[in-house]
Amino acid sequence: MRSFDHRSARRAVLGATLAASLAASVLAAAPVFAADTAVTIAGFAFGPSSVTVQVGDSVTWTNEDAVAHTATGDNQYFGRIALFEGQSGGVTFDVAGTYPYTCE
Repeated sequence: MRSFDHRSARRAVLGATLAASLAASVLAAAPVFAADTAVTIAGFAFGPSSVTVQVGDSVTWTNEDAVAHTATGDNQYFGRIALFEGQSGGVTFDVAGTYPYTCE
């Protein structure tokens, strides 16, 4: 009868633990890229009408109408961005959340 080798079993467990730890470290260190969401203003409407962002994400509004519009953040999170025909303007968010906006 063959005896159980405790040293080999410990080495196998240690190796598996180290491999899992290394994999977790690599995944945790992976860079997180910020997103840029494009919002159009056309036909006197925003598309989309609100955005959900993470910290560091940007939103850029582009006015495709022939008249001036604003992108004004509800709850005063960001100010008023005035946009003439063909202009774009944006905001980078430092707080994650869903943000609606209007034209004033």
